[in-house]
Amino acid sequence: MNDNLILPIIFILVVFASVGIIVYFFEAQNGKLYQLTIDRRNTDLDSLATILGDRLNNTFDIISSTSSLPTIMVPPKINLINKKLHGISQDDDMPRRTVAIDILRNVNDVETVRFLLPNGDMYMLEPYSNQINLKQDNFASFNYYKEAMITQKPYLSEVYQSQSTGHNTTVISAPVFSENGTLLGIWGGTIKLQFIQDYISAHYLGKTALVAVLDQYGDVVADTNHEILKNTTLKDLDISKKALNGETGNKFETIENKKMFVSYHPIKTPSSTWAMVAVRPYDESFVEYETAQDELYLMIVGVVTFVTIFGLYTRKTFHSSKKLIIELEKSQAKLKEQYEDVVRLSEKVTASEQKYRDLYEKSPDLLRSIDLNGIITDCNDAYAKSLGYSRNEAIGMSILDHTAEDSLTEMSSQFKEWKTSGNIINKDIWLKRKNGTTFPALLSGTNINDSVDKVIGRTVSLRDMTEIYNIQKTVEANNQRLQEQYQEMIELVKKLEDLNEKLRKEKEQSAKLAIIGERMSQINHNLRNPLNVIMGNAELMNMQSTKSEDENVIKKSKSIMIAADSMLVQIEELMSFIRGETLELDNKSLNQILGNAVNLVKIPQTVSIQLPEQDIVCKCDPNKLQVVLMNLFANAVEAIGNNGKITIRSRETKNEVVIEVEDSGQGIPNDILPKIFDPLFTTKKSGTGLGLPYCKNIIEQHGGTISVSTNPTVFTIVLPK
Repeated sequence: MNDNLILPIIFILVVFASVGIIVYFFEAQNGKLYQLTIDRRNTDLDSLATILGDRLNNTFDIISSTSSLPTIMVPPKINLINKKLHGISQDDDMPRRTVAIDILRNVNDVETVRFLLPNGDMYMLEPYSNQINLKQDNFASFNYYKEAMITQKPYLSEVYQSQSTGHNTTVISAPVFSENGTLLGIWGGTIKLQFIQDYISAHYLGKTALVAVLDQYGDVVADTNHEILKNTTLKDLDISKKALNGETGNKFETIENKKMFVSYHPIKTPSSTWAMVAVRPYDESFVEYETAQDELYLMIVGVVTFVTIFGLYTRKTFHSSKKLIIELEKSQAKLKEQYEDVVRLSEKVTASEQKYRDLYEKSPDLLRSIDLNGIITDCNDAYAKSLGYSRNEAIGMSILDHTAEDSLTEMSSQFKEWKTSGNIINKDIWLKRKNGTTFPALLSGTNINDSVDKVIGRTVSLRDMTEIYNIQKTVEANNQRLQEQYQEMIELVKKLEDLNEKLRKEKEQSAKLAIIGERMSQINHNLRNPLNVIMGNAELMNMQSTKSEDENVIKKSKSIMIAADSMLVQIEELMSFIRGETLELDNKSLNQILGNAVNLVKIPQTVSIQLPEQDIVCKCDPNKLQVVLMNLFANAVEAIGNNGKITIRSRETKNEVVIEVEDSGQGIPNDILPKIFDPLFTTKKSGTGLGLPYCKNIIEQHGGTISVSTNPTVFTIVLPK
């Protein structure tokens, strides 16, 4: 080979090798930048959708769970509705209003809380100022009422524009049933959706692209950068329809004759699916990638051109070493400049990665990334701090290490479900801190894919639900307290009713006694003197007939004396009952009092009587108690007839003496039993109807009670010690 060709050939080989290295390096960096750009767009949208969905679903859960509280499940007081107030007054149904006020105080996104009757009429609205300013009373035509009635489940409505504030709102409505399944009404809360507009406007993605949130009907809830699409309705786009169908993805699409990079993600709620879409011009989305590609092509063209020219003129310039050195220095300078460009592009890639990292690190939610085995590969500071670990300690641990014992089965089940379906949204779970304490959280997950779209793990968002949990416990405690107060009120009302009935009966008895008193004064005055005359003459007749031994007169005079004496006894009994008598209390033998009473009552030989064996010391007026027992014994003898048994039992407790008088008669008819202690009530032809009322009066003066049961008939006296 000609020596003159060796140096140019070597130089050309070096140049082509350099070009190959530059092309390879640029292609690798550009590929990485391209994939990172796509991943960053997807991750930004997924994170936004997860955060907004969690916040929406948290509020949904609060409204839904409070609809099943016992306070809410009591029938509404329809008779209290005032048409002028568009419902009940501010002071009515306070247990239900208290729950609504607690929700408004503790949940910032809720604007109003309402209760609608089954026909759609407004029953209650908090704040109360909103209720009295309502423009209508019936809401049966609204979407949220219809869907809750049709599905019989909690429902998230379409978007409405608030008449008072002008901003977008949505309504969570939950049907309320009684314990027996009767529909009582609709419990609902209005959510202010301004937080969605504020969040996406402040977010990095919302500043550089058209980002929109759509409700289940495709209507815009919130959006940014309207100028990107001027003549297109978002609900008509294929990406919006896919997101509303629960799909996640991204693609390049020509919209309004312009190439766009679009990505979409569903926002799932228990009753419907909303959507989040992002639209960004391709030349803005991939400006770093396109710039790098253009520079690569220019550099390759320059190098190839240089090599071509160098080959054509290599012979002529070979002998001019000085000129060759100059050209080589220029080439070296060009290569250095191109290398610096590569370094700058690498720094841009690093900056893009840092933006994504900042989003991950600064999120207020607890974020952790895991692999397919459930091992934590990364987490943000909020996650590590909440669980009491350093980040280095948390990374490498299993998700089960951070799960409360009661939730281990649920966590394992959810992990299997994710590996099968690739989707976990808004699951309740309890986490365990390093110190062993636990707290409730709401879990949602977003898949992590590699360059060929294969799932290699997921990033999990965990929302600390401690505050919401405490609110619910407070509401339940308040409800329990109200229930207890309600029961106490019912018992108090019953006591008042019983007292009122007792006072009514006492009033009736007082009226009867007043009549008796007036009448007995007349009887005592009109009959006592004539009866004394009759008694005296009868005694005189008896004495004279005894001397003359006139048996007929003796018999008739005795009959007159017995009848007159009986009438005087009845008059005295009536007067004693009306006047009342003063007790002379003393500690006496109960068996002695019982024996005296038995001896003073005429008891046929065919009637047996059994007295208690063990004696008891009883504090009483012995004479008055003896009269009471004589009345009971006499009644028992009359009930038995000619043949039967009377059993008397006694016992004592720490504070009472109990006496029971039982007879073997036929018993007292049930229709008569409630009346036997009423004054003037009697079933005897010659009775006054005051015997048992007199007994009751005497026992009650002792501070005791007397009662009766039938079949067999048992009179029970209870006296205090």
